Amino acid sequence: KQWYQRRVAITAGEGDCCPTCQANWVEAVNPNPAGPFGEPLELTCRVNGVDVKKGDIRWFKLQPLKDITNWKSYSVSDDGLTFTILKMDAKMVNNYKCVVTKDGKTSEGNFEVSLQTDQCEDAGKLFNVGDNFEKGCQTCTCTAGGVLECEDKECDVDCGDDELEITNEGDCCPTCQANWVEAVNPNPAGPFGEPLELTCRVNGVDVKKGDIRWFKLQPLKDITNWKSYSVSDDGLTFTILKMDAKMVNNYKCVVTKDGKTSEGNFEVSLQTDQCEDAGKLFNVGDNFEKGCQTCTCTAGGVLECEDKECDVDCGDDELEITNEGDCCPTCLANWVEAVNPTPDTVNGQPVELTCRVNGVEVKKGAVKWFKLEPLKDITKWKMYDVSDDGLTLTIPKMEARMENGYKCVVTKNGKTAEGTFEVALPDEEIDLVEAVEDKVAFVEGGKVVLRCKKLEKRKKYRLRLCVDTTA
Repeated sequence: KQWYQRRVAITAGEGDCCPTCQANWVEAVNPNPAGPFGEPLELTCRVNGVDVKKGDIRWFKLQPLKDITNWKSYSVSDDGLTFTILKMDAKMVNNYKCVVTKDGKTSEGNFEVSLQTDQCEDAGKLFNVGDNFEKGCQTCTCTAGGVLECEDKECDVDCGDDELEITNEGDCCPTCQANWVEAVNPNPAGPFGEPLELTCRVNGVDVKKGDIRWFKLQPLKDITNWKSYSVSDDGLTFTILKMDAKMVNNYKCVVTKDGKTSEGNFEVSLQTDQCEDAGKLFNVGDNFEKGCQTCTCTAGGVLECEDKECDVDCGDDELEITNEGDCCPTCLANWVEAVNPTPDTVNGQPVELTCRVNGVEVKKGAVKWFKLEPLKDITKWKMYDVSDDGLTLTIPKMEARMENGYKCVVTKNGKTAEGTFEVALPDEEIDLVEAVEDKVAFVEGGKVVLRCKKLEKRKKYRLRLCVDTTA
């Protein structure tokens, strides 16, 4: 069996025939200790699966690397696994490690030692002295020495006459709840001769059947125990046993709790061939839009709805996107644009070219940058910098040789779009040459020599000779 350099053979456990190879058999118990100034600080290593002796263990400081096992500024426990910095100060802030050797194999545990500050730690977050924060149902303050002092929150609750004081699960203080009774089906319509149920819901508190009364409003009468109706065992569902025109009325449930009352109201009607949706009535055959559905009112007042059909055919350069709140996707053209197509430039200064992508998200790998004359992909050229999102190309130092057309090309879902830029120095900054002689005499039919000299070192120049034909 092949054992690697940093793995140690572990004797077979109960029920195993062969030993196993264990990597990382040494670990730092407290890898990030912070010690108070002037106090000792312990670093502890744990060895898993094997027994070692004190002589098998060495302790090192890493910057610079030194074996400090026997240094007088530190002490080592009898088993060699605990290393104590006797007195913490700034000089002791460093990285440390224990190195354990067993059967010719080594493994180590690493520590990053720091000085303890006056910051307080809670749930992995650090707070400065004087910081206040909420912790569950307590208000905590970070005090000197990194001590966290917490007190229970004080609750100041004063509920109105129609509000209940309730404490929700997970909340520290009670809240005032208004409208704690509601009608589940406030506009029920019952078929002629059939029963109809009205249901109230009580939120946040428990009530008994005796706390609930049912009323008909025109005229106002308590009908909780009338024989034409029935009430459920919990008191919250009221049933009209047989619907007819006499039962068309307004009803309410009234609930009393701790001396406070709240109610749910109902408007009862006979069911017709009309359909109701969101408080609006529709006749049989009516069609209307409801969100992302097309609905039709059918016989018996039944509303039948189907999802809308979307017919979208986008062009080669258009993206199919669905905006928030829309039912069907749309085709988005010109979804990439140059933010600064003709950027301001200063010779020797950096220039940023920025593209904007509208309506969709893209990753850096979907964006390429090109120089146009000649066409070259410069995305990874060292003379340019590209931002983390890929949408900004920086020319670190603007020079005449950087004058060119540029473009960003973005690919999404097989479609591409681009933004183009024209980068040039201002006219007064592009004179790289000057005439040696600004006036040249010549003989008709003879040879004329025009000479220029360089003002700036360049490998190549593109010079254009312009002739004033009126001269």
